Amino acid sequence: MVKKEKEDVGTDAEEKNHLAALCALVMQDPEKNGKLMKQILEKTNEEKPILLRKLALISGGAVLKDIIPGYFIRELTQIEKETIVTKEVKQLRDYEQSLLKYYKTFLKIAEQGLKDSSFAFICAKSLCDLLISARHFNFHANIVAVVVPLLDSSSNQISTLVYSSLVELIKEDFTAESSLLIVRSITDLVKRRGYRTRENILDIFLELNLNQVLNAPEPLEKQVKKSSEKKVTKRSEEKNIEKQLEEAETAISQRDMKKRQSEILKYVFVTYFRIIKKAQESILLPSVLHGFSRFAHLISIEVVQDLLQVLKTFIASDSTKSIENKLEATLTAFEVAKHQETLNVDLKEFYNHFYSLLNDIHFLPSDPKSQRRETLILRTLSKLFLEPKKLPIERVAGFIKRLSILTLGTNSELTIGILLFIHRMFK
Repeated sequence: MVKKEKEDVGTDAEEKNHLAALCALVMQDPEKNGKLMKQILEKTNEEKPILLRKLALISGGAVLKDIIPGYFIRELTQIEKETIVTKEVKQLRDYEQSLLKYYKTFLKIAEQGLKDSSFAFICAKSLCDLLISARHFNFHANIVAVVVPLLDSSSNQISTLVYSSLVELIKEDFTAESSLLIVRSITDLVKRRGYRTRENILDIFLELNLNQVLNAPEPLEKQVKKSSEKKVTKRSEEKNIEKQLEEAETAISQRDMKKRQSEILKYVFVTYFRIIKKAQESILLPSVLHGFSRFAHLISIEVVQDLLQVLKTFIASDSTKSIENKLEATLTAFEVAKHQETLNVDLKEFYNHFYSLLNDIHFLPSDPKSQRRETLILRTLSKLFLEPKKLPIERVAGFIKRLSILTLGTNSELTIGILLFIHRMFK
């Protein structure tokens, strides 16, 4: 038995050394030694020891991350394959196609490994690394499609890893291509699972930068026309042509960005409206309300009245709805109305509902939600009374009386907050 264990240890050490040597050779000369990737990937087979499998996957991912080119490898057409080319071109093509084959194999191994609990985290980590570092490369959309469902993984470790990786990718996405893939996949995921997922999944939407939706670039034709009208000398003609081309490329890039961001916004609002209308009991609702507030300035005027009506109905609904969500909905309604100056929105009913909520809050026992509820009360008071420039004196007086009564039964922190609010109202 002891002799067998020693043999196993020796074999493991040899396997590890062999793996290290293979990785070094591939990284030293990828075009010449790229075929050795096959041996590296073979060490991830299920019959291998789990530690070796993990090392092989981590090492293989690191090697691929290092050797993949900074461009997308286009698939050759049948005509291109049959065309006679120089030796150098053929070598490059063969290397690129071989690299794609091994890269695809690696992704399949990682995807399959997600089903093995002892192997899943390493696989998720490898996929997330390539998701960020190889966003320009082939199969990026495939990686997004595999990684996004892991947001709802039963493993907190994997879910947290994927969430942080997707947020990092979105923040570094200056073309909105990856963001669009992520949003589309998340929209499909939450719908497919009946809006019963981890509560923070839709918080990723809050990281989106949709500044180009409103800041549309000047039409490309107009820009080119302006440039052509400038007087140019023979000496500066070449520089002006280059400048024109750069401006045209910039205009096209901005136009594509605006198109993608508009599509992203469509998916975001479709998801939000589905939940606020059909799945109000979903754990995702607070995130939806935050999202409406975050993107209130981008909501189309055609749907504002519909949204406000839905929020009004939700707040006025029976007491089974969460008080915290009703307060969030009230904040959302006022944030949306603030960005719709062209509409004459009457928010009186929201004030009335909030007045009634204060009475309900008075009788609520202290529980784990108390801190969030108290924060929401103070935020709502500030939004409803300190931001508007003019309010009926009767409404202000009525709320001050109700708040004064409320302080008789609240804890010291909330009581101080309410008294400070009343003090500011009298200033």
